[in-house]
Amino acid sequence: MTYDNPYGGTWFYDPADPFRNDAQANSWTPPLNQNWTWGIDKIYGVNVGGWLDTEPFIVPGLYETYSNGSAGTSVDEYTLIQNMGDNATAIMTEHYNTFITERDFVEMVSNGINWVRLPIGHWAVQTSPEEPYLERVSWEYVLKALKWARKYGIRINFDLHTLPGSQNGWNHSGRIGEVNWLRGAMGLANAQRALEIIRTLTQFIIQPEYAPLIPLWGFVNEPNANVVGQGPVGSFYYEVYRMIREITGTGEGNGPMLSMHDGFVGLASWYNFMPGGDRMALDQHPYMCFGDQRMGDLSVISQAPCEMWAVATNDTSRQFGANTAGEWSAAINDCGQWLNRVGAGARYEGAFPGYNGPTAGPGGCDYWNDHRLWDANTKAELLNVVTRSMDALQVSPSVLTVVGANDRTTSSGHGRSEILLVPSPSPTPCGTTDLVYERDGSHPTPERLSAHVPLSVSLVKNSQEPTLPPG
Repeated sequence: MTYDNPYGGTWFYDPADPFRNDAQANSWTPPLNQNWTWGIDKIYGVNVGGWLDTEPFIVPGLYETYSNGSAGTSVDEYTLIQNMGDNATAIMTEHYNTFITERDFVEMVSNGINWVRLPIGHWAVQTSPEEPYLERVSWEYVLKALKWARKYGIRINFDLHTLPGSQNGWNHSGRIGEVNWLRGAMGLANAQRALEIIRTLTQFIIQPEYAPLIPLWGFVNEPNANVVGQGPVGSFYYEVYRMIREITGTGEGNGPMLSMHDGFVGLASWYNFMPGGDRMALDQHPYMCFGDQRMGDLSVISQAPCEMWAVATNDTSRQFGANTAGEWSAAINDCGQWLNRVGAGARYEGAFPGYNGPTAGPGGCDYWNDHRLWDANTKAELLNVVTRSMDALQVSPSVLTVVGANDRTTSSGHGRSEILLVPSPSPTPCGTTDLVYERDGSHPTPERLSAHVPLSVSLVKNSQEPTLPPG
């Protein structure tokens, strides 16, 4: 393996001093032994999804190999582990060892990446007796990821991707089906378990050996507030906030920025949430592929990111402050294998249960599922989707790295391009306004400057208690 970084980065590792932070991802990123300055330094990030929390559409080969067994069809990690039987530890260890490796981190910095979003399952910390997940087996690879990040100067957005009972009922929460977090017979018990896991992880990441690596802590991925309710989700956020800040203290230098997902109720629904909060960021995961399918001229479809996301992102920067696009994708339809879930058809072909929107009809996905058929215009317009998404989400069209090899994308090529947040230069494909943020946490003022700053500092602005959303 050869380290080739054209962006002025340097790697560093001393086995006699393994927690030394001398590495630097690239010339525009402070080395790990210097502070990350929110509102000044710029994030160029990518996810490593499907590694420590498997998803069928990201690792279809794994799910195809162990597609059936005692649990029936493998549809999530819960059933996958059951169907692996007594060999589960060996099989998953092989997956962990090969799906993401140190080479991937080298390739990231070689392509301008300076941040990685690291999704993990709650089973990396603990499991209950009735859960089949492999307790703490993946934790070894969390530590490896942090070791590689330190070696190459990469900072981590630490993402707890699953909660006990499932926070949304989707396969990437660990178990598909009912939401049994904050609702149902075990909802409160599972929420309490989640708090304990979040406390444990917080106490780990704020240690001086790891704090410089992890400036952003996403303590719950994609809770479905449309099912649970925004009020209960907000109450949980508030409880997590109080717990974490009791551990870390408040103010710059006391623990990481805390990232909270919008719960699919819209960014604007959270603008007045916790106005006295210390260093809070909103996270959105905008996808084109899961809603009504877009038909017709690709040159029109490729404008959609500008129309859907640009204004909301800029408004959030002005009215709330720090915000990230923790996930997004270049996919313009849901034709990817198992993108919706194992066994479900595609909306694009009219085969997804309950979908009544526009479709291309049976066979409509054949073209999209074989990239060898794509003509020059298709490729050009998909590139426009990417650059316009980047601009709308205040991300730079100049850098895009997708970890996509072997089983890291579906056979259709619709692997998830999960970019965290990258600054947007001027001029931009959507024509959005770059924002400059005040270091004291006050609302930003719109200006078009080449030194775009993508994140604000949400410092404690007053002494009032944070307020919760209604409901």
